[in-house]
Amino acid sequence: MIRPLIILTLIVFISGCSENNQKETLLSSSIPDQESWNSTIFMTREGKKRAVIRSGHLSNYESKAKDEKREFNKLISTLIRTNAPPIEKEEAIEELRGKYSDYFGEVDLRIASLKELSEIQKTANSKFKKIINTSILDEKVEADFYSTEERHMSNLKSEMAYVYGDTKKDSMLAIGNVVVVSDSGVTLFTDSLMWNSIDSLITTDDTVMFITENNDTLKGVGFQSNADLTHYKFYDASGVTDRTYE
Repeated sequence: MIRPLIILTLIVFISGCSENNQKETLLSSSIPDQESWNSTIFMTREGKKRAVIRSGHLSNYESKAKDEKREFNKLISTLIRTNAPPIEKEEAIEELRGKYSDYFGEVDLRIASLKELSEIQKTANSKFKKIINTSILDEKVEADFYSTEERHMSNLKSEMAYVYGDTKKDSMLAIGNVVVVSDSGVTLFTDSLMWNSIDSLITTDDTVMFITENNDTLKGVGFQSNADLTHYKFYDASGVTDRTYE
């Protein structure tokens, strides 16, 4: 399991509030628990360096996510308890609707079965866990990827990224004008890209433009590759080349 080491090169602010929105729902307020500037995250697996990620600004929402997870579970547990007073259940429903509606969607909590409530709780706790272990990078994001032998493979730049740590598959989601340049001379352009630490695969469901070492241009929607862009797969692909053939 990767344990990200975060170097905070300026100052860290600790706050009682926190939250933000990404492609997935984070929390409801906007002030992070921690912020740092010009930060570096080292990601390792089995003692080997797999990625070095830098950004101009980093934030996370761990403390608030833990607080909201406790509050959410207390409210859901009130609904699950068969002996809870009706007025207590009604108050719990109103709080859940006001603050946590993203976690149960269109489900009517007044008539939801115990099975439905348990599933809502399980799904929400999974989301809270991800938030707790997420660092949000939103300025001049740059990442270097390494092989299992710690050989440099490629460099990534993007407008922002989410680094998910302390999970079975630690990973990074890069978003916005993503450019990957491999040491093999290949360049990849896309809007979002996921990298995971286990097999160092990079994947995206977005539109991709891929320029090979021979200056051939390939395009597609959906892409998967190793981190040095030497073994890749396109979906719905097309391409052009400037090379001439006799």
